[in-house]
Amino acid sequence: LKNRSNLDFNVKNEFESIEAIIKYVHDLSGHNSDGYFEKNDPVSIYLDVLSGKQMRCVEFSVLASALLRAFGVKSRIIGLK
Repeated sequence: LKNRSNLDFNVKNEFESIEAIIKYVHDLSGHNSDGYFEKNDPVSIYLDVLSGKQMRCVEFSVLASALLRAFGVKSRIIGLK
């Protein structure tokens, strides 16, 4: 995922890394609360978004968390019910 994203940003600290990654994921796609993704792994979500599909909050968190971990930032998803 790190290689596919081609993210290359010049940051000074972990907080700036987090900001840059969250902005990147946010800018990839609009929000659609009615959307449905066949697969919920980060790479599949990323490829679907690149093809024009809009994310729900769930997919945003999966993709953002995976990219954060790929760049060395500890991250996890907490599901609320």
